[in-house]
Amino acid sequence: MKQEFAEYIPEQLLEEKSFISWVLREENNQEWEEFLATHPGMKSKVNQARNIINLLNDHYDLLDEQSVHDLWLNIERFENCLLYTSPSPRDRTRSRMPSSA
Repeated sequence: MKQEFAEYIPEQLLEEKSFISWVLREENNQEWEEFLATHPGMKSKVNQARNIINLLNDHYDLLDEQSVHDLWLNIERFENCLLYTSPSPRDRTRSRMPSSA
C-alpha cells in the first residue's frame, strides 16, 4: 500500500485502479482495511470516493477499473471546461465566451 494514499483527496483515490478494484471487487481488502485502521482520518475521503464509484456502478451494468478511471477523467475534463467558460465572480453580467457576432 502506498503511503502517499494518506494524503489523497477523494478525486485522487478515484484515479487509483487498486482503490477502484477494492471498491468493486474487494480486491486487496485486508490491505485497505489495515490502511483505514492506521489512517482513521481518511475514512470520510474514502467513503466519498466509494460513494462516487458505487453511484457510477449503479448507473452502468458493469464497470471495471479502467472504465471508472476513464469516466472520472471525463468528469474532470468537463468540470475544467465549465470553470473556463463560467462568468467571472467579479463580473456577473458577462461571459468569458467570445461573442459570435
